[in-house]
Amino acid sequence: SPIARRLAREAGLALESITGTGPNGRIRRRDVEAARASAPAGAPTAPVAPAVPTVAPSTSASGYREIPHTRLRRAIASRLTESKTTVPHFYLRGVAEVDALLDLRRQMNEGEDLRVSVNDFIVKAVAYAHAMVPEMNVIWTPDAMRQFDSVDISVAIATETGLVTPVVRGVTNLSLGQIAETTKDFAQRAKSGALKQSELEGGSISVSNLGMFGTQGFDAIINP
Repeated sequence: SPIARRLAREAGLALESITGTGPNGRIRRRDVEAARASAPAGAPTAPVAPAVPTVAPSTSASGYREIPHTRLRRAIASRLTESKTTVPHFYLRGVAEVDALLDLRRQMNEGEDLRVSVNDFIVKAVAYAHAMVPEMNVIWTPDAMRQFDSVDISVAIATETGLVTPVVRGVTNLSLGQIAETTKDFAQRAKSGALKQSELEGGSISVSNLGMFGTQGFDAIINP
């Protein structure tokens, strides 16, 4: 987990030397703390250097190839640039220990064909937050704050042609299984370009998750 990775780095412990007790051998905070406690007193430790990807050098100083923009990528670039330059952005950060959530997910997925992801839990939690604080469930319009009756959440899905954000509607009324089924359907149809325009419109907040790539934090641009 991200917090385990950070603690291991601070303690100078190599992740390869730690036995993970989480699902599929996932290393958790308590695993790092146990490894640190069992390390011999006075044993030398050194920060673990991050792996640096190797890039093959170009055979020519001016060598390159151009990949033409798709219409979707042009639209994404235009809209996100507009959002970043015209909408005030500020960022808040926090860290949560979610061992209990991961244990619950493991229990829910045992023997099930449809597996619930961590992202499904996050989408559900965001929906609950918006239901508890209705002042969050709004968008800005030139004339008024538009407050929605239901919580509709855009879920970011990466495809080879660009990022799309289909909307899961009425999330507070959906079970975790229904959220998982909806997002998986969106992901499959996004890759084949089969999403409907109506499925890409609306939503009062977007959830974008890069944790599966080892990303511990990023500064998002508000989805326009």
